[in-house]
Amino acid sequence: MIATGKIQAEGIDSIPTMGCGIGFEYAGVTPKGKRIMGLIAGEALALQVHNDTYFTWEVPKEWSLKDACTVPCVYATCYYGLIIRGQLQPGESILIHAGTGGIGLAAINIALSMDCEVYTTVSTKEKKQFLKNTFPSLKDENIGNSRDKSFETMIKENTNGRGVDVVLNSLSDTLFQASIRCLAEGGRFLEIGKVDLINSSPIPTNMFLKNISFHGVHLDQFFYPQNNFKRHIQQLVANGIADGVVKPLPSVLFEESQIESAFRFLASGKHKGKVVIEIRKEELYPVNKPIRSIPATPKLCLDSQESYIIIGGLGGFGLELAGWLIKKGATKIVINSRRDVLNGLQSYYLKKWLSYKNVMVKLDTNDTSSEKGAESLINMAQELGPVG
Repeated sequence: MIATGKIQAEGIDSIPTMGCGIGFEYAGVTPKGKRIMGLIAGEALALQVHNDTYFTWEVPKEWSLKDACTVPCVYATCYYGLIIRGQLQPGESILIHAGTGGIGLAAINIALSMDCEVYTTVSTKEKKQFLKNTFPSLKDENIGNSRDKSFETMIKENTNGRGVDVVLNSLSDTLFQASIRCLAEGGRFLEIGKVDLINSSPIPTNMFLKNISFHGVHLDQFFYPQNNFKRHIQQLVANGIADGVVKPLPSVLFEESQIESAFRFLASGKHKGKVVIEIRKEELYPVNKPIRSIPATPKLCLDSQESYIIIGGLGGFGLELAGWLIKKGATKIVINSRRDVLNGLQSYYLKKWLSYKNVMVKLDTNDTSSEKGAESLINMAQELGPVG
């Protein structure tokens, strides 16, 4: 979504403090030769990554690394959404949009394993046939069209007007609205898309008279220390692997020299399952071989534990500099200005930065031309962290 320009990096909470957020999941080999797969807070499109202990799983012997890297993101999201947020129960009904996408395939796997009545949507006849071949128990009349609102009629007719217990939604605009109307009394709406949320699209609030609930289900929320669901999600995925519910998804493989082609193919919407970029061939392991080097542009990464002071920070240059520092990893910034916030632009930037998790921005109005004022400014910054 970021690479194709459908959403801005600011639409993902963890992005502003990273500078580049492409790549949440990976599969590879540790220095000790253990094959693992996992999730990290971006930048998995790399030669090496630092794994997150709570979001790491050992790759089953029968899986290749290509198989493994299709699993973490989609199944972690689905277990978090369906089980933790959506409280999906065995035998309930669920509408899963974009059934041939990664999330769709994983969600159908989980729902069918719970004997749920599954409804889904696809965009082409070819994709419908693919689903029928992949999931023989999926009813033909339960597969609708994701390109128009006809799926709403399908749900109403097939449920005798009741609707479904859970909707896992990734559609936007009018299809987003139609999806909400598919909920039954007490239904749970799980929104994995970001476009409508970023655009503050309206929700038909009269639907809440049916005691429905609305949940945002977003992968980037997993990576903050205060997220209390990480161990639960890790265990759910591990149990799913052990029980055979979690299965590798179909994928199309591109080499690292074909990254542009990979993103263009992804943007076309023609893929089923996942698009995989292979940075290093699996047969080149074990890891005692030297790390490959590829042409890359170096970038500045700032220490998130240090504080940064900007003198005259409410001017045009100062505001741009503060935003740039945050994108490079700074999370503790003190902006000095002789005057307080004077206009809407300054207020907009301050509110925007403070909305980022883990980012602190303080305003100081001391006169730094005096020793006392400069000392007060430095003391304020040091309260946040060592001055960088």
